[in-house]
Amino acid sequence: MKNYKFKRELSPRHKRISKSLLAIRLFKIAAVMFLIGALWQTVQAKEVEENQEEIYTEIISTKIPSSVIIRNTSYLAPQETIEVEVEQSIEEEVIEAPANVQPEIVKASLVATNNVEQIIIDAANRWGIDVNSFYCLAVAESGVLPNNSARNTDKYRTLDRGLYMINDYWHPEVSDSCAYNAECSADWSAMRISQDYGYEWYGYNSNNYANCMINN
Repeated sequence: MKNYKFKRELSPRHKRISKSLLAIRLFKIAAVMFLIGALWQTVQAKEVEENQEEIYTEIISTKIPSSVIIRNTSYLAPQETIEVEVEQSIEEEVIEAPANVQPEIVKASLVATNNVEQIIIDAANRWGIDVNSFYCLAVAESGVLPNNSARNTDKYRTLDRGLYMINDYWHPEVSDSCAYNAECSADWSAMRISQDYGYEWYGYNSNNYANCMINN
């Protein structure tokens, strides 16, 4: 006796249901593949960012002197600051104004009462910038203390250094020996401001700066 196989014909309704189920399965598969791809791209991007951060850190990292004295300086609002005493064992770097430049001497009411203030006045006159404003910037940035520093809370934990708080990440060309030296720091900062880079100092927008300008 022959065996007959009967092929069951699906009704149009069942065909539509089968197609819908197939479409749903394909959509789920595509969604899973998309999520896997997005996750993989996120992981790759994170690895690239970490590698770049390590490279940048190696490039701009500088050695912080081992002899450090820390004490609170509340007048340097709004960020928490520390004072650092640096060994001056490295030859100091002093920036000189070009010989062919004759800057305008800016007269000011400020009269130096100590060596640091005289250094500030001389640097401002050398580069032709306002003496009172330059002095008040030092008040706002460091309290006119050449050995001050402030550790920032940014991504790279950068350090603002010296009389004019020169940042070690954005200006690695300025060594610690220069940043913590009053004459070198003032001369470099006055040069930078004379070249229209004064916006790099947030101290200009501080209350300490405004109060100093009123009183000087």
